[in-house]
Amino acid sequence: MRDIILLADAGEFNRILLKNVFKEEFKVMESGLGADTIAIVDAHSDSIAAVLLDLSMPDMTGEEILLDFSNKGYLSQFPVVVIATDQTMDRIEQCYELGISTYIKRPFKPNIVKQGVKRMCEIYYQKNDYFDKLGKSAVTLKSQMALLQTQAEEIKKNNDKILEAIGTIAEYRNMESSSHIQNVKVYTGILATLIMEKYPEYELTPEKVRIIVSASALHDVGKIVVPDSVLLKPGKLTKEEYELMCSHTLRGYDIIDRINGAWDETYGIYCKEIARSHHERYDGKGYPEGLVGDATPISAQIVAIADCFDALLSDRVYKAACEFGEAFSMIIRGECGVFSPKLTECFRESRPKLREYYNRIHGIEGTEDNEEDPDMDDD
Repeated sequence: MRDIILLADAGEFNRILLKNVFKEEFKVMESGLGADTIAIVDAHSDSIAAVLLDLSMPDMTGEEILLDFSNKGYLSQFPVVVIATDQTMDRIEQCYELGISTYIKRPFKPNIVKQGVKRMCEIYYQKNDYFDKLGKSAVTLKSQMALLQTQAEEIKKNNDKILEAIGTIAEYRNMESSSHIQNVKVYTGILATLIMEKYPEYELTPEKVRIIVSASALHDVGKIVVPDSVLLKPGKLTKEEYELMCSHTLRGYDIIDRINGAWDETYGIYCKEIARSHHERYDGKGYPEGLVGDATPISAQIVAIADCFDALLSDRVYKAACEFGEAFSMIIRGECGVFSPKLTECFRESRPKLREYYNRIHGIEGTEDNEEDPDMDDD
């Protein structure tokens, strides 16, 4: 509680006069020297309501005392009222610059001084109370923001777990490698990050890339409803069987659309885009809609390359796995369908990172890739 009035005046009569003005409502402390004034304020800074300061102290100037107060931050905590005479009026301007609240000119009427100082104390009290509450509110808000951030991170983790769990069901149903979803996610992340950096027109951000990577887990969720006789057939599919297999894109979209409320809206959008359109091709020869160029969402275009690449590198019921270099060349040369030139170039530039990951999961020593990089113009 700020209930101390400090009378810092070299004249004892002046201190007695002012003490009689304030003693009924405040605790009054006195000082006749500048050094003592500073010492008292240092010792009682949390209790000082106001300081009445004479500029003509015998050991220090009032300006020196004010500079000390300013450096210690006291002038924002309580008002300092300068006691001035006609001879010191030219110094008042400098005192205002140092941070005094006002000044009292001798001779003064005690009651006017009392009311003026009390009003100054009330203003400072209200100001300090406001900033104290503001500071506490800021701490509370910061704590609440940290809690919300933690909850948001948990939601993200749960979204990722839900997507991967559902995607894994489809993966096992398809008798594919248990690592297919993880591989597609890694390849998607590598490609999407480079696309974000090279092509701002796609408006990708680190957060969007993260969600696309997570959503890629559901690219084949529609295969859940494809019959085993078609899904696991080792030979060539008939026209009817092929059409049924192709329907997994639309089936996947419908499945995700029905459970859309289980996760964040952005997750739902990317999941549906990827499930529906990851078999579209840049030249319009994909399915289910034959979309041309960038009519296919960028999320689906990225996952399309990642999915195709890992499929080439993996054993399937209808084929053996390709070597890394062979699979890479097939993508670049368009032997697995036409992909966007921009995405294909990013795929080419990502070769070192793709190779590094491939070597790691296959236990291949080192990360060097000395195989010739295929020319996109070669046939």
